[in-house]
Amino acid sequence: FGLHAGKAVQGAIGSQRKIDATYISESVERSEFLESSTKRYGVPLLMSDSFYNLLSPYNRYRCRQVDQLIMLTEESNGLSDPHEILDSGEKMNIYTYDMDID
Repeated sequence: FGLHAGKAVQGAIGSQRKIDATYISESVERSEFLESSTKRYGVPLLMSDSFYNLLSPYNRYRCRQVDQLIMLTEESNGLSDPHEILDSGEKMNIYTYDMDID
């Protein structure tokens, strides 16, 4: 699972016989990215810091930080200096939920 909290736009796509709902936003893309990254980190669930911040203190206690990512924008594509790259992106902490913490 990949969990992220943010805004999204819902829309209906299809024909008169079949209509499917779809969601479009950067938040949906981040959720998809987190879900696909679970294999890389070897955990069943990853959540962004924006989702983590919505949790109660009791549930935060059961989470552990896995990594901190820098989400680059298109403007940072041509940068080569590591300091410029670090300054140009938005930092996102990612967490997992530990079931057997007690």
